[in-house]
Amino acid sequence: MKGEILIIAWIAVVALVGSQVNYKRTEFVNGSAVVRCVPLFAIIAFLPVILWAGFRPRYGFADTSAYVTMYLNLPEDFNELREYLATIDKDKGFYLLSGIIKMIFGSNYRPFLLISAVFQGACIIKFYRNYSPDYIMSIFLFIISADYYAWMMNGIRQFLAVTIIYFAISLLVRKKYILFCVVVLIAATVHQTAIIMIPIALIVQGKPWNKKTLLMIAMALLAVFFTNQFTSLLNTALEDTAYSANATEMAGQAGVNPLRVAVYAVPAVLAFVGRKKLDKENNQVINISVNMSIITLALYLIAMVTSGIMMGRLPIYTSLFNYILLPYEIEHIFDNKSRLFLRVALVLLYMAYYYYLMHFAYGRI
Repeated sequence: MKGEILIIAWIAVVALVGSQVNYKRTEFVNGSAVVRCVPLFAIIAFLPVILWAGFRPRYGFADTSAYVTMYLNLPEDFNELREYLATIDKDKGFYLLSGIIKMIFGSNYRPFLLISAVFQGACIIKFYRNYSPDYIMSIFLFIISADYYAWMMNGIRQFLAVTIIYFAISLLVRKKYILFCVVVLIAATVHQTAIIMIPIALIVQGKPWNKKTLLMIAMALLAVFFTNQFTSLLNTALEDTAYSANATEMAGQAGVNPLRVAVYAVPAVLAFVGRKKLDKENNQVINISVNMSIITLALYLIAMVTSGIMMGRLPIYTSLFNYILLPYEIEHIFDNKSRLFLRVALVLLYMAYYYYLMHFAYGRI
């Protein structure tokens, strides 16, 4: 049986075991008492994804072969690595980290893939264990959305930047903006798109559906209705920057699949429908999650009419909050009779979406 199916079966087993044992305990997160998944259970739930990503073969996963080739071409001597970095125009932090691994482990690329997978997986576990009211559901959504495949198996470099930021997401929650921006700048040396999180950090603070987030939606809708003008404006704005080559190619690229946009729109739409109930809760993490979800939708709307390759990569910096928000919305917006139906519908619809991605988009099953 293929790993893409086995990983879903594993989560089902974890969920079944979780329904029969007490795997939660009371902890303090940012000064508040919350009920959270115990660390061991959290690790066990996500461990197969880490191991699969870390021990995957060189061939058979879209970008893995290119990353391995890059790693094998890195020098093993520090002085040679320093000279090599001088020839790199961007994302030097990634090549530096990769070069350090090469100096330690040599031409065996397995530690490179494994260390990347362990760090990324640890950050995902930490993030959802700290902030998700339903850890298993959040991990299920991360997996069933095929994010593990798209990013841990393929977009390693950008996802490394994403997870560096998410490792320090408590700084954003605690409004330690200067320290958070320092982390973002470090992440930007790994993948330059990480810089987008500096303005986002300011936008997401405050009540959901505030003027800043509504402006984001308005801008995204304008981009949808005035696609040609927006693309020309973006090309002009990116001229003479590191993104100029990408911008030039945008005209010939397809936008993000509307189905993906619809899927990622659900948490934001539910947040709008249940905004009065969520407002009463006044949960800071959920407030940030709602605003992150709105920004995710806005970015995907823009990516739908511009470039799936360029703009479509940006929502990963905000979309991981959706998997915290969606379980919370089901629990706090709807009544007891609706919750079970919605949970079942959620699982079935996301499984159908997963099959669509894995069969038609990625050709894995």
